[in-house]
Amino acid sequence: MPALSGKLLPRRWAGAGLSPRSSAVDLRLLEIESSLAIIFPSSCICNFTHLHKTSKIGCDNFVLVQILAAFCAVARFLGVSMLPVIESEFPVSGDRSSLPLYERVKEQIKEKIASGQWLTNHRIPSENEMVDMLGVSRMTANRALRELATEGVIVRVQGRGSFVAPKKRSAGLMGVRNIADEIKERGSTHRPSLILAQTEVCGPDLATALEIGVGTKVFHSIIVHHEDDVPIQLEDRFVNAEIAPDYLMQDFTTLTPNAYLTAAAPISRTEQFIEAASPQPWECKLMAISRNEPCLLVRRRTWSSSRAVTSVRLLYPGSRYRLESQE
Repeated sequence: MPALSGKLLPRRWAGAGLSPRSSAVDLRLLEIESSLAIIFPSSCICNFTHLHKTSKIGCDNFVLVQILAAFCAVARFLGVSMLPVIESEFPVSGDRSSLPLYERVKEQIKEKIASGQWLTNHRIPSENEMVDMLGVSRMTANRALRELATEGVIVRVQGRGSFVAPKKRSAGLMGVRNIADEIKERGSTHRPSLILAQTEVCGPDLATALEIGVGTKVFHSIIVHHEDDVPIQLEDRFVNAEIAPDYLMQDFTTLTPNAYLTAAAPISRTEQFIEAASPQPWECKLMAISRNEPCLLVRRRTWSSSRAVTSVRLLYPGSRYRLESQE
């Protein structure tokens, strides 16, 4: 049997009397031993390493290995980890035997975060990596990560993976604040992505919102605001072109629309509506969220000297942001 090139034995197997580069069957026997030890901790059937060392079982006994491998596959189906968790990146502490397997995975990830071993924005092992490290099914790994994201413990970014979530961002419920200032106050880095900036002709609904005639020229911009490279706000804004004629001439990669409009047309009145919303497909793509992500939607209109200046939709992923008010 050829040796596994570069494959070193785990620490707990170092005393098994095997060479540093053991054969595939050697490693398979040890893997099976570990699995059986989890199921039958007091059974002598687990001591395959000893039997192998005393030559009662040889490495070439391929049939036995296959039978035991099948047994371990059944054990995995029943929810028993094939690989010893203590050798994975998730060490066990305390008795979690009564918890479902996905809950044990969740608790181990939370411990890593609480202990400071995994800091904000640390990449969490993927589902496939968890399958290899923990021996759990992909369904179990997916459920653990999905629930952690719902709880706000981690952030899942499509195409990039899962990361330790920062403390949930907060914004004042009342008043109009500049998103760039909010992010900087939290000690984070603001990065805008300009998606669209163009002139359009308004329809009936927008004409009503901006208190102008149907067919009047308006400016339309869409910007995704990132905090430490995590999308936290999608700004979909329409602006009265008569009040802010230079709107599209601004560099919105360095200046936010809020900052420009507040200076160009000081706010005299604000109207805000806040509701729960499901993101649209195009919004999911821009914000790197799933269709099932619950979101906060803020609809805002502002006036300057009794004239409507802007109508904007601000979409926030619920797992990444919260609005708060203090009186």
